[in-house]
Amino acid sequence: MSILPPEIARHHSALIALYAKRTRFFVGGYPKSGTTWLQLLLNAHPEVSCIGEGHLPHHLEPLLRQALAQHNALIAEKNATVLAEWRASRSSLTDRSTTW
Repeated sequence: MSILPPEIARHHSALIALYAKRTRFFVGGYPKSGTTWLQLLLNAHPEVSCIGEGHLPHHLEPLLRQALAQHNALIAEKNATVLAEWRASRSSLTDRSTTW
């Protein structure tokens, strides 16, 4: 059941059906780099849909932050292991008495 009035719901459904047939594009880039112009240019083609700004980074930030935290934890664990092995090998070298 739609909360929209029937005539708007029909129009909305028609737009969704129209956009579903088109190739969809996502344009990303730095501010003031021409992304809006490129979006408008692509959207002018009758078989392409490239409308609106999705602010994708806002949705990806929590996942990216979590992935980086996991990556950093793995690197820190690996570094601790390598450092411990290096210290152990170094102490074993200094414990040996060398005679020349």
